[in-house]
Amino acid sequence: MKKVLISLALLALPSMAMAQVYCEPINHPQGWDGTNNLSISWDQCWFPGSTATSLKSFNCNPTPTTNVSNILHFQFKVAHSMTSSSAETGVVDVITAQPSLPQFYHYEGTGCAGSGAGVNKGFGIAFIPAGTSGCVITDGFFDPYCDLGDGTNDCALSGSSYVADAPNPGWGRFLVAAVRANARPLDPGFNYWAWQISFSNRMRNACAGCGVGADVIFQSFGLESSIGEPDQCLTGPDTDKGPDRSQHNGGGTSGPTPVQNTTWGQIKALYR
Repeated sequence: MKKVLISLALLALPSMAMAQVYCEPINHPQGWDGTNNLSISWDQCWFPGSTATSLKSFNCNPTPTTNVSNILHFQFKVAHSMTSSSAETGVVDVITAQPSLPQFYHYEGTGCAGSGAGVNKGFGIAFIPAGTSGCVITDGFFDPYCDLGDGTNDCALSGSSYVADAPNPGWGRFLVAAVRANARPLDPGFNYWAWQISFSNRMRNACAGCGVGADVIFQSFGLESSIGEPDQCLTGPDTDKGPDRSQHNGGGTSGPTPVQNTTWGQIKALYR
């Protein structure tokens, strides 16, 4: 599966895109509700009957020494139609109960698990088009935000930043953004795939703390328009029971049932 790994160094994103990174729910003049529109899941996009899960365990035992990457998918539904969406931004927190963030969760560019290049890192972020995200796109359930419509990536500029021990000690915060070269329409009740983050155990020996559990929380997600339409700020787990759209999944749930496994370190996908 082809992936585009994005460096932790924050790219020079336009102010338009970064404005929504810290988006908060607003009282829209037309009463649009942007809550309960987010979904995250391991291995597969979430839809009824999928193999997606909300809990992953990492093998921190040096035997076997196989490096394993687990993929966390990020999805969203818009609260109201948008004619020309041009940028997506998001806030994702990695939360531990430790007084300071363990080295295994230091994904910033100079951090233990974030330094180096390519396969030497313990994580990766990808904005990729249809057919390469690992979701059941061919079944009509999902539409990648960055897809131009023909299986090519239309996000002309994308990137992320990671801050350790912020906004609280023991936490790490991803700021994620992508800007489309061509604005696109978005429809409510329709699942869109935003991006994926891969978390690997390859740094389990070099970076202490692999056995420490953590939660990943999709805090907020912002969408902006190229023609002055109102911004949309989405928060909370997807509980929309709206109408189906063709063969697409117009309903949704808050996510799959966690699978309990306390053998190794765990990362659980939660919501704000």
